[in-house]
Amino acid sequence: MGETMSFPEHSRLNWLLFFALFAPFLLLSVFSIRMILQERELEAKRQLDERQQLLSQIRLEVENRLERIKLRELSVRATFPSRIKYQDPATVLIATIKEERLILPWEEELNSLKPWGADVSSPFAKKMESGEQLELKLRKHEDAAVHYREALKLAVVPSQAATARLCLARTLAKVGHQSEAQGQFKTLLSMPSNPVDDQGIPFKFYAASQLCGVPGSANLILNWMENLRADWQWLPRFPST
Repeated sequence: MGETMSFPEHSRLNWLLFFALFAPFLLLSVFSIRMILQERELEAKRQLDERQQLLSQIRLEVENRLERIKLRELSVRATFPSRIKYQDPATVLIATIKEERLILPWEEELNSLKPWGADVSSPFAKKMESGEQLELKLRKHEDAAVHYREALKLAVVPSQAATARLCLARTLAKVGHQSEAQGQFKTLLSMPSNPVDDQGIPFKFYAASQLCGVPGSANLILNWMENLRADWQWLPRFPST
């Protein structure tokens, strides 16, 4: 009879058989997992590149559109310097740069002169000054109203008329003539122009603030604000009644 295989030799043969059968599967599994991970990394990188490319394309399109809008608005301003409304519906506001400072449109519209005008010795300015002395220092509101009425008759520009009318309405309200004061505020709010004070605030804002609680004034205020938005297109649209 032949010699039987010893136990250690039989065990080594089993291990060799095991590695011979399963080692390829193990290596194949490792390589498969590695390839899957690489595919995921490549897919993530590809998606990131696509997003960056899309963002770059959007940025370029936005810049080109803004450049076209800017050139169109500049061309219109060069041809029609006094034009108020913007050419492109996408334009919200146009600002300028002066001496490395950004000048917003409402800052450009500030009235550089006092509401009384450049000549402080004019009859209008003298009447306004005396009216303010009577109203604010001497507290003689009835007399101040007389001076403001005379100043209103002497006004030659809308800002002067608005100044005198606002002071007159304010003084009338102080002495209890509410109905007449409200009438002056409504007249001020109905002015065809929109003069501003030396701080750039439209006089009509002051009138609107005094008429907010007055019955029947809501439509008048909303109409004025909508007209204001048509000229100052950076303002939001106001709800209609």
